[in-house]
Amino acid sequence: MLGLLSLFGRIFLSAIFLAGAVHLGMDLHAAEQNLEKAEFPGNDYLIMKQPALYYVAVAGIAVLIIGSFLLIVGAWGRLGAIMLAAFLVMIMIYIPNFWANLLHTSQDPAIEGHHGMQFIANLSLLGAMIFVIANGAGRGSVDLAKKSRRIGL
Repeated sequence: MLGLLSLFGRIFLSAIFLAGAVHLGMDLHAAEQNLEKAEFPGNDYLIMKQPALYYVAVAGIAVLIIGSFLLIVGAWGRLGAIMLAAFLVMIMIYIPNFWANLLHTSQDPAIEGHHGMQFIANLSLLGAMIFVIANGAGRGSVDLAKKSRRIGL
């Protein structure tokens, strides 16, 4: 029973990442445009060109799908959580530019509030990924089954 609950927890936790991958994959052009607007370090003198942005978007989709799959199945669940955590950190830093909104450089308080809530939601998901990295994927995972078999439980 606990293994089933753990599996559902991993599925629900991964759902937002899989939905994000589908959303990005459905409109790669919009994903490229969002990346173009993002404030990457050195963006003033080094502007990423469209083909590079396309590959960054495709790589992001791959990270979301592979990381989610690894987390759901629990095979290399920690690696999946690391992949998703790295994606979250990049999103939190660059898209949307929460830090500029925190300093109230935006003129629209509604946008500032929305970006602030997105940041907190991403921070919560990052906390969940850190929990999985520290404790593993849990019961009902391939990792735990392999470990149990190895020690003879």
